[in-house]
Formats: sequence, C-alpha cells, structure tokens
Amino acid sequence: MAYTGSYGELEGQELEAAVLRAQLARFGLTVEVVLLGIVAGELSVLLVRRTERPAEGEWALPGDRVNFGGGASGDGEGLEEAAHRVLSENGAGTSARYVEQLKTYGDPERHPKVRAFSVAYVAAVPKLSTPPSGAGQAGARFFAVADLESGNPRFAFDHFGIVADAVERARGELEGDGRLAVSFLDELFTIPGLRRAYEAVWGGPVHRGGFGRKVRSVEGFLVPNGEC
Repeated sequence: MAYTGSYGELEGQELEAAVLRAQLARFGLTVEVVLLGIVAGELSVLLVRRTERPAEGEWALPGDRVNFGGGASGDGEGLEEAAHRVLSENGAGTSARYVEQLKTYGDPERHPKVRAFSVAYVAAVPKLSTPPSGAGQAGARFFAVADLESGNPRFAFDHFGIVADAVERARGELEGDGRLAVSFLDELFTIPGLRRAYEAVWGGPVHRGGFGRKVRSVEGFLVPNGEC
C-alpha cells in the first residue's frame, strides 16, 4: 500500500521505504501458477473463478502479488517462494514435485488498470484436489486442456496464452529426461502407467513397444522395486 501521509514527516530509511512503496503501487508484480494434473486420463489445469473487478466472473490461473518487503521491513519473498506459497494456498504445497519458472509476461495492455507484470510457473502434481475458495475467487475446478480452445470457460486477462505456453513447455519436457511425466505419478508406478501419463500430456497415443524400450534404455530413469 502506498504511503498517504506527508513525506516531510519521515526521514532516512523510513522515507526511502515510503517512496519505494509509492513507486511500486504504480505497477503490479504477480506470480501465476499453471498447476497441471491428469484427470480421467486427460491433462487438466486448475482455474479459479474471479469475484472481483476487473474480469469478474472470468476464470484465471491461481496467483498472487509478490510480497516485496525487503530492506528495513524484511518481510519480502522471492519469486519461487511466492509460487510455492500460491501452491500451498491452493492445496498443492507439498504434492507438487515439479515446479519450474515458465516465462515473464508484461504486455502493456494485459491489465486494464495497472502496469502488470507476471512471472508464470509450471507445476505438476500426481493427485489433484480442489482447493477451498480464497479471497477474490468464488471457486476452483480443473478443466481438461483439450477443451479450452472452445472458448469455454472465458479466461481473464492473458491467462489462456499462459496455459498454452505451459502446455507447450510440458510437451517439450517429455522429450527430455522424463522428470515431468514422473511428477504426474505416485512414487511407485508401472511402465503402462508412465505411458498413459505421456499420452495424456501429448494428447495422443504412444506406441507401446517402442515406449517401453525407450524408457528402459535410459540409465537410472527406472528403478525396479520387485513388485511391479
């Protein structure tokens, strides 16, 4: 919150902090989290319905302003810390095994009231639970990614584009070390279960025989436990 009194009443560090808060009030820095999971075999994303203007009634990614603090106040937080806080507030604080920074968004027209910057993160969880409603949101639910291009639900701001970027990143990650795919599964999983996770993210079938040979050939990727 910007200082509303007289700067003449302040001096030293208090004056510097008040001026900084006033400057920061002119723009917003938030983190938005694209929380992905697999529901009924489909890659899905968590969205929250806004109850406040702007974009009242539209669906948005879970997110929040970054607590600047720092300096004399000492109550600031880093970007990744803010992302984990958002995850915790939305019921995925400990279950998200994959959390990676995606991109920074700062188009001048992305918010109608302030100069808004958002740092987006991608997170993946093995089990999805609907979080409780929080401040500024009427409810939350998971939407299948494959259904989003139909125009339903109506997205707030540029959040549809952020989701699209996150899905593209997730599909690209599958071509790498496979860590993202494992993040959708319980600690113990089968190769068929892993294949189904790949299919959900890619949105299409994977050749069974070729997939099994590929994942078995990656040293250290699979560790047999003698049960499955």
